[in-house]
Amino acid sequence: MLSPSAIRSLDPAALTTAADAVESANNTFRESTHRVDQNVDATFGEWDGEGGAAAAARAWSDRVAGQGISRAVDEQVDALRDAANTLIPARATVVGIVDNAVAAGFTVHDDARVEAPRTHTGDAQTDLVVQAGLDDTAMNFEVQLKSAVRTFDELDRDAAVRLEQVSIRISTFGGEFRSQNTHSIDAPDGAADAALLGRVS
Repeated sequence: MLSPSAIRSLDPAALTTAADAVESANNTFRESTHRVDQNVDATFGEWDGEGGAAAAARAWSDRVAGQGISRAVDEQVDALRDAANTLIPARATVVGIVDNAVAAGFTVHDDARVEAPRTHTGDAQTDLVVQAGLDDTAMNFEVQLKSAVRTFDELDRDAAVRLEQVSIRISTFGGEFRSQNTHSIDAPDGAADAALLGRVS
């Protein structure tokens, strides 16, 4: 599990920047493939015979693969934005608890333990009462902090799993898959993608 200091050092907002960059690149890819499709359609309109038919079938297969890549990258953009939207407030919660505890004079350890300051008033009875109150407050901070750290850790792992799954889907349409007719059936939609390309190739 991540420590409070490790969570503080993270910048989930960078995921939004990454999403913007990926989305921009995907838009460029989509526009480029659209222009290629237009040129291919114009060419095949004047190319008859078996060669033309074979080339047209391959072009259609490539078009389907390109559309699949673009849709998968759209999913990647959504996953990045969703991760940012959940991790930014989760990080803020952890940092806020730590800052509040430290500002109140408590010590926050990297294992999320919160230690109360020691009381020395010179009166033993007063020290016992005051220290008990500080220890209780420390425990409240610690319970909140450990819960917030667990929440962040779970959200972070969920985001990583989703992004990995999308990456696998994108790799399904990779060069090896297209050129050697190989694919990962275990990948998300791998069998469906292979069947789709098999029908049009």
